[in-house]
Amino acid sequence: VNLIHDPLGVEKITEKGVVSNGSEYSVDLIIFATGFETGAAIMDCGYPIYGVGGLELKEKWKDGPRTLRSMNTSGFPNLFLQNSPQGTFTVNFVQKLVEESKHAA
Repeated sequence: VNLIHDPLGVEKITEKGVVSNGSEYSVDLIIFATGFETGAAIMDCGYPIYGVGGLELKEKWKDGPRTLRSMNTSGFPNLFLQNSPQGTFTVNFVQKLVEESKHAA
């Protein structure tokens, strides 16, 4: 595993990998973490989230979010949400995140 740190971030994603600071890095897998957002802020994360058939999450949820146990939403098979809208807060929040991570894995 190589960590490439560039404060300007990723310029683009290509068929072979990721371009950052003018260099292309070949990858087998991209884990794209959007950062920490709570509630409906996922829809304003700075870029669109597209699902099956090009449907944008913001459009799907325009009348309010709909999730399965606050982790998944239909039409977005590779999108796993942690404490999305309709999520819960608990005294042991870290344990909740651990269990959700196991479920997604």
